[in-house]
Order: sequence, then C-alpha cells, then structure tokens
Amino acid sequence: MPNGKVLDYHYDASDNKVIVGEKLNDGSFIETYVHDYDFALSKAENMSAIYKELSTEYQAKKASEEKKTPREDSYIQTDVVGKAKQIASTGVPMEEAEKKASSIVKEEVHKEHHKQEAEKDKQEKDKANQAAAEEKKEQQEKKEESKEASEATAKALTHAALLVGALSAAKQNEGIWMNKSQKGNAEFINTHTPITAYNNIMMNLNSDANKYKTNVYTYYNPAKENNMPVKQNEKGMEFHWTSWGYQNAMDKDEVITSKQFDKLPDDEKSFYTKHATRVMQNIYNVEQTTMNANNHDAYVEILKNKGAQLSQNEKEQKGKYSSIMKQWKELKGKHPDALLLFRIGDFYEMYKQDAKRGSEVLGITLTKMNESKDFHLAGFPHQALDTYLPKLIRAGERVAICDQLESKKTVSQSFDAKAILNKAYATAKEVAKQSGMQYERVMVLQDAKYDSKEDKIVVSGMKGEVGNEKMAALYKANDIYRAVVAATGTENRLDRSGRNNLLPEDDAKHEQLVRELAAGVMMARQGLPAILSKENEKLIPYWEREIKENPKLLGIVERDVNNAVETIDNLVAKRKVDYESIRGQLPGKTMEKPSKYSISQDLAKLPNIETKEIVVVKDILRKEADVILPAGASLEVNNEVPGMRKDRITIALKKEGIDDVRFYNAGGSLGLNKPNSYFQGKEVTLNNLKQYELVPHHTLDVEKQAAPKKEVIIKNFQAIKDDNGRYAFFIKPENEPSFSVYPAKEHLNTFYNVIKTDKQAIVHNALAQRYYEMATKHPDTKLDLITPKKVDVDMKLIERPSITSSAQDAKQKLIFATINGQRVQAPINKQQWQKMWLAEDMGAYKRALAAVIFEPMLKQGMGGEQSQQAVSESEKVEIKEKPAPENKVQETVTETHRTGLHM
Repeated sequence: MPNGKVLDYHYDASDNKVIVGEKLNDGSFIETYVHDYDFALSKAENMSAIYKELSTEYQAKKASEEKKTPREDSYIQTDVVGKAKQIASTGVPMEEAEKKASSIVKEEVHKEHHKQEAEKDKQEKDKANQAAAEEKKEQQEKKEESKEASEATAKALTHAALLVGALSAAKQNEGIWMNKSQKGNAEFINTHTPITAYNNIMMNLNSDANKYKTNVYTYYNPAKENNMPVKQNEKGMEFHWTSWGYQNAMDKDEVITSKQFDKLPDDEKSFYTKHATRVMQNIYNVEQTTMNANNHDAYVEILKNKGAQLSQNEKEQKGKYSSIMKQWKELKGKHPDALLLFRIGDFYEMYKQDAKRGSEVLGITLTKMNESKDFHLAGFPHQALDTYLPKLIRAGERVAICDQLESKKTVSQSFDAKAILNKAYATAKEVAKQSGMQYERVMVLQDAKYDSKEDKIVVSGMKGEVGNEKMAALYKANDIYRAVVAATGTENRLDRSGRNNLLPEDDAKHEQLVRELAAGVMMARQGLPAILSKENEKLIPYWEREIKENPKLLGIVERDVNNAVETIDNLVAKRKVDYESIRGQLPGKTMEKPSKYSISQDLAKLPNIETKEIVVVKDILRKEADVILPAGASLEVNNEVPGMRKDRITIALKKEGIDDVRFYNAGGSLGLNKPNSYFQGKEVTLNNLKQYELVPHHTLDVEKQAAPKKEVIIKNFQAIKDDNGRYAFFIKPENEPSFSVYPAKEHLNTFYNVIKTDKQAIVHNALAQRYYEMATKHPDTKLDLITPKKVDVDMKLIERPSITSSAQDAKQKLIFATINGQRVQAPINKQQWQKMWLAEDMGAYKRALAAVIFEPMLKQGMGGEQSQQAVSESEKVEIKEKPAPENKVQETVTETHRTGLHM
C-alpha cells in the first residue's frame, strides 16, 4: 500500500466477498476492507479493483487529515511571507526578501508537484505490476492445471488407442487381441521395476502395435548408463506405478521414503502414516535403443530367449528365403523363360531377375535384399493378381504361378498344449481351495464357468472337437482364466459390480471386459496369445465406444484388472487376501436397486444409428433437456454421428425455449443413468433431426414407472435351515404372511459376513428387499419351512400342547401334550425350537409339531406300544414358556431405512 503497510486477504465463499486486512505477528487478523467478488472479471481484475479502492480511500483519508491540521506552509501566500521574514532577518531588504522568498516557494511547489506526479506514477506502476503478477500467477495456475489434465488425457488417449486398436484387430484375427507372436512376458532390463497387470497389458500392446520383437523395456537414464542410449526421436510409452512412502500427519506436504522412515526414532514414527504417490515415467522398448549396435551379443540373446515365436512361414522367411529360393531355382531350371510368381501369405512375390523385370513392367517397387548383391524382390497384394497378370502377359511375359502349399498359421505352434492346460487347471483349483469355494472338473464338453449360486468353478476335462489340439488348448486356457477372474468379483470378495454408475446391462459388459483383460494377462505372462471368447467378440463395438469417449474409463479398468490379477496371484501363492481392505478403497455402490432404473434401461435401447432416432427428455419448467444419442455424446473427443450433430440439436431445442442441453449415450459410462423418480413430470419423446428442427414422432409415457413405489417394511429377516439342513431366508413383511426362499450361496455368505458389523442392518435389509421382490414376481419360489408337515392323525386327540425348556437342563427343549388324557413329552431339536418363535400362529405350530412328534402314539392309540414316555407328577417338570432367546448367529433385521446399497 502507499503507506507502506502490507495487507493480507482471503475469500469468503459463503458471502462471495474478499476480506482485506492486516495480519499481526500473533496470527490475528484485523479487517479493514470488504469487497464483493465479481465473477465476470478475472482474479487479477478483481484484485486491481480492490487496490484502486484502497488507494482512493487512503488518498482521501490523507487529504482529510491534512485539511484538519494545516501547517504554516500549507498555504502558498503564508509560506512566502514566512520565508520573506526569515530572509529579511539576515539584513536583506524586505522587498528583495519577498522576491527571493517567492522564487524559493515556487521552486519548492514545482518540486512538490513533480514529487507527487512521481509518486502517482509509482503507485500506478506498482498497481500495474501487482495486477500483472496476479494475472501471471493465475495463468501459471491454469497452465499447471491444464498440464496435469493434458498429461492425464494424453496417457488415457495413448493407452486407449492401444487397447481400441487391439480389440479392433481381434475381429479379423480369430479373437486374438494380444501377444499373437508369443513374445516373452513383459519385463525391464537394467532395473527391477514391478509390473502391474494393467502395465503388462500396455507393454504388450505397445510392442504388438509397433511390431517390436520382444516385450523387454528400459528407462531413459538406465539405458544411457548401460551404454545403450535411446535413439533420437523415439517416442516413449507412459508407465504408471505407485510409490509408497510416509506422510507427516501434521504437515501434509512432508512425504518421506521408507528408508527415511526406518531411521526415525520410534516416538516420531507415530506422526507418519503410509502414503501412496502416483508416479509416471516414459519407457522404451530395447529396439528403440542402440543395444543392437553397442551390445549385439546381449541383444541377440534377448531375442533368442524373450523374442517372438515364429510361425512356419516366418521361420522359412527368417532363413533369408533359403527354402523358397531352393524351390525357385528348381522351377526356374524347368521354366527358364517364365516369370515366376510365388504366393507368400497375402502377397505374390518375384525374385532376382524376375523381380527386376516385373517391377519395370508393372511399375512397382523393387527391393534390394541385404543377403546378396543380386538378390532383389518385388511383390503385390494377392487381390491385385487380376490387375497385374494381364499386364505381364500383354508385355509378352510367360508367367508361372506357384501358390503356397500350406495355409498360414494363426499363431506359432511351438508350445506344450498339455502343460498349458495343466497350469490353467492348477490355478483354478488353487484359487477355489484358498477362497473356500468349490472346484469341479466335469467330463462334459462345455465352457469353463463360475457358478455364483453354488460358489463353484466348473471346468471341462473333455478335449473337444478333433482338430488343431494346440489352438484348442489356447482357447480353453483363456476360458478357464476368465472363470477364475469371475470368481474374484463376487460380493463377498472384490465386489466389482455396481460401483461405476452403470446400468445393470452395462455393468455386466464392463465385468466381461475386466475378465478378458485379466485373463489375457495370465496368458501373456506365459508367453501365450490372449484370445477373446466368441460371445464377447460381439461386445467389441460397445467397448470401443466406451474407451474412445470416456478417458476416465481406463482408470476404472486399471483398478479392477490390477485387483483381480493381484488377488489371483496371492491365492495361488497361498497368501491371505484382505478383501475388506480392498473393498474399502473402492467407490461406494451407485446403483442401489436395478429396478429403480428401469426407465433409463428402457430409454437406452431406443436411439438408433441406422434410423437416426434420438430420445429427448424435456423439463419444460426448468428449461432443460437431456438428449440420448446412440453414440458421440462425449464433448472431449470429436466423435459426431452423421445426422445427429450436437450443435444442430442444441439450436433446435433452443428454438423450443430450452436453455440447457445435456448429451448422453445410449447406456454406458456416459449414459443417462438416472432413477425412475428423475423422470417425474418430464416429457419424453423419440425424435429425428431434420436440419435444425427436431421432429418428434412418438411420445413415451413414463409417468407410471416414474411414480415412487413404497418400499415394503420387513419386520423379520433370518437365515434358517429346512428339515434337510439346507439354508433358506425367512422373510416376514409387514401386514403380509411370512415365507421362506432359498438364496444364492454368495448372498448367504454375505448375510453371515456382515453380522456384528456396522453394515449389518443395511446389508440384511437389502437382501430382504431383493428376495421379497423376487418372490413377489415369482410366487412359486415362496416356501413354508415353518409349519411342520401334515400327518394323517386325529388332531382332536391333542390337548394342551406346550414347548419349553427342561427344568433339569435349560439347553434341552421339550414338547408336552395331553393325548387321550395322558400327559406325554418328547425332546425337540434347535430348529424346531427356533421356528416356534417365527410361526404366524404359535398355538397352531405347537399342535402341528405335536402331531408330528407323537404321530406313532396317535395312530396306535393308548393300547399299543408307546414310543413316547408319559410324564408323572413326581418328575415335577416345570412347564413354562420362556421368551425367545437371543440368536447369536442368525440376528434379525427389524424395520430399517434403506440407504442405497446395491445388490
């Protein structure tokens, strides 16, 4: 400030004001000025306005103070008189003294004027510098944010391009999407960097895309240090990993390494917590370095041990065409005047003098091979034979065509099919054993699968159709690994579903992608190709759209794939997996109940890229509209669908009075994934875009679905056993009869896993609601496991039935009844005791159970042999029905409020 004070400021978001004041040494803050923040201006412009106001206020205050306490020389005439008197006192005549005084005062006034002007210029300059500094700082902050965003986007786009390219190629490559040439597992040379499953995929795909011979990589500096520097203009691939250190709980900016933490005194270690830092660095394939030139022997050794396995045709070509040239010489000897065309893969090739002549006639490229000075090659795609053959003949050439005798192999066959399958079987068996699930190898020809109801991995021991045994082994191994990955995603393990704000159908498609990628890692680690299932090949267009349009999706895929593969690794190594800790790091469940999203699911099926139909959801009162496209909703990538341009749709809706337009895809991560209640009071239409007009041709009535449904109150929910010892869920809805239903094994596990945890009420209520809804839709699944089975006896013979604890042993439960005037008793089991307290009519339950227990007596009568002992008065059995005991295992869910758990 002009007065030399240094002021501080802070922004109050609640009032949208900038508070300016002086910060004292003791940390206290004295407010001096309040300014309304103007969002129409930049931060620098707002600060300039504040400075200007403060400066004006300061100058006004200063002028006011000077006016109140004027000095003698504050008025020029008084000042001249005063100075004249001082000069005259020295003996100078008054007239001359006044002239000198006037001259001196004028000079001082002139100097003061310049001083003020200079001060004013300085203030303006300081103000400009401050504004410029603020603007520069703001621009720097934006630049940093932009840099971080662009780096994240660049990584996503680079990795996305690799994955999309691999999936696209799989369509034409019999489902093979990674490591077709069977290179060794991804690894680093010169360093020992751990490689996550996701990074393994990207290293493989980068190698495949650039046709590198190995999956061996290095970092820039280690390559340079080991005399194999990266070549100029080589583009690295981004490699991400997590660096673990320790963060000071009091100072979040202080992060130390594990080694530094170990050196701290024990009392100081308590101030630090484990901390993860995301690290990124570019990596380079060894072929991008000078290793081949500087250390050729080591390079050749890497190729030999880690390089691609060659197919039969490639092995022949690797021999510098030795086999082909042998055939060429033989045929040339028989047809010396003919030009020979050899079919090699997808090309027809000519060699030596034939290549020279063919290139001249056809105008195609002539390639000189390194093997020999006179060895040349020329060729063209096999599809162009009908074009080039007539040209050769018209040029007077005799042509002999030699087609390849063997079909081209999809992949190399140099592996042990039995060993591959044995490893896959062993992995599945060990994962099942360590996870507490079942494993079954059936002698039936079927795909491997994970049965969620039985919590079982099922694999086939059959070989399948007679054919290429080794290729069949590859497909089968991939299939087994997919089933193993599926087993890791259940609710009581990694619990992958429902966390990505996806509709159920899209969530299932995401799960299939995770299974394919994780299974692919298990194959690539063995130097084998990763192959998509035939069923999942149909999902490739959906996956391509999702990956292209949503850069954030790869982060989710990375998380899920890494968790799945790491879990499998730990189980195979017999290490404990802390599922609860892993789940705790995941985002919460976003889809609380699929049925509540039925409208969104239905609308996602309507947009059509062929008929150019789109769905428009209008909120007339708010002047908002949601537009559902078949694809192209992303505003981050240029992915417009012809006939559905977003700018034209926006213009068309603005003509209808809509101010805010949002775009969504038909399902997926960019879908309009809203609950049914979102659509209340909104107009939903199916439209076509005609130039800049929307033409609605169907109005969709969603009001009935959108109306909120009252959730039933479950008064009692327990796990019970039937007469055969099989578990079932007992459900007692409010104002409705109770019933039981058999649950899936994973849901039964979930029921018991959350007992005595803070999640018990929420999870149990969610399970109860789910099975209530299922039983309501499918009444045939409802069971009565409480009422004892009916027996053919005269129920009138049973009087005063009662169930109680024995007076001698409280753990012993007894049933009493009077039959034909005789009081009898018999023991009952724990389940029969518990079911009594669940019965709708306790009296009827006791009578029905007595009929079952005393059936022989009732049928035989008192004259026959009695199987139950009569009770005499001397036994003094105390008949007293006790209140229901607390069930320590099967706890009851009373009325609870649903809080958004997705099942």
